[in-house]
Amino acid sequence: MLQGQPESLDLDWAYVSDELLGKPEGAEFERLKSGYAEWWRKCADELRALLKDNPGDPRSILLDLGEGQSRETYPRFAWKYLRARDHLAQARPKLLLCDTQEGSDERAWSLAASELGIPVAAYTYDHIPQPRFSFSPDWLLCDSGRNAHIAQLRGHQADRIVPVASHRRPAAALKERDGESSKILLYADSYYSGTSATVEPQRSYLHYRLLVETARQMPGHQFHLKFHPLRDRKKVEQCFIGMDEDELYVRMRYIESLNPPPNVKMIPPEEDMLVHLQKAGVLLNSNSTAGLEAFVLGVPVIFLYEPNTELGFPLIHEHGACLVATTSDSLAAEVARLENDPAHAAAQIRNQRRYVDEFYWSSGRQSLTEGIQAILREQTAAHIASTGTAEADP
Repeated sequence: MLQGQPESLDLDWAYVSDELLGKPEGAEFERLKSGYAEWWRKCADELRALLKDNPGDPRSILLDLGEGQSRETYPRFAWKYLRARDHLAQARPKLLLCDTQEGSDERAWSLAASELGIPVAAYTYDHIPQPRFSFSPDWLLCDSGRNAHIAQLRGHQADRIVPVASHRRPAAALKERDGESSKILLYADSYYSGTSATVEPQRSYLHYRLLVETARQMPGHQFHLKFHPLRDRKKVEQCFIGMDEDELYVRMRYIESLNPPPNVKMIPPEEDMLVHLQKAGVLLNSNSTAGLEAFVLGVPVIFLYEPNTELGFPLIHEHGACLVATTSDSLAAEVARLENDPAHAAAQIRNQRRYVDEFYWSSGRQSLTEGIQAILREQTAAHIASTGTAEADP
């Protein structure tokens, strides 16, 4: 992202990947594994003693969870943390820039920097740190009003939240579409990943059934099911929930088992969603950012479930931008209303655009590079105020 911004030429920055740390192995890694194994044995004994008179206590799940985490996750993370701390102690950067995705090893870098007194600026685009049980960066670079809204609700200081422009907001205007385009109903599929769900992990399968049933009622429309792009393979740490080739195969087989009519088409995950949005008359949304992209492009959006307004789409009802249809009859009726009632369609498009322009991806935001430069200026000013001298160059 920084490489694509001309202003980044004024920054002295370097990219550091996990490859620099190497692979966890050797005597030190074995020592960490032994240490965590011994630590967990003591914890497990205390937990069993606590639960001995109540075997049905839900906290008993911690016994299985702790066994796996202490054997695999904790030693690996600790090993990377120690390597990151050694590297940062030598480099001593003015600022560490990281992301906040759950399950990311970048958190090892964040923890090491914090303990060394190196300020951390975290770029947030999906997951916002929860200060109650996670590290709290010195600065949050928020690419949406949603992120800034949730960050403040979770207790992050407002003056440490830096709004920046999102790389996910489409720049292109919607081109003129022909009459056939309005008959394409595009479904933006999604999947669950992480530790805090804004939608049930298997909800997509309910949506597939709903779409096939509705397609049978609406033979004059084309139902295009666009799969979410493939991501990392399923992991033990995330209960084998993810979006990889195996999951794609299972989803396609399930749709085929529903005997879909000819007007249902599956679109491969690698195809560009924006290209298909240009041709769609309506976007049917699960829990995808494609819904916000459609808002920008002027494509009406129908949610196939009541969206999570706490973590997913805050204030969407306050902007009058949320259409919901959860049955085949209500979905067919809402599509018909959008097609046959120009005033209703125009109002929906207007409210959607107001939601992204005023709240979600508000206009006038500074670039990511400009946000980083603002943080560096603030740090310099604070240092001068406290010491009377400017900081030396890193």
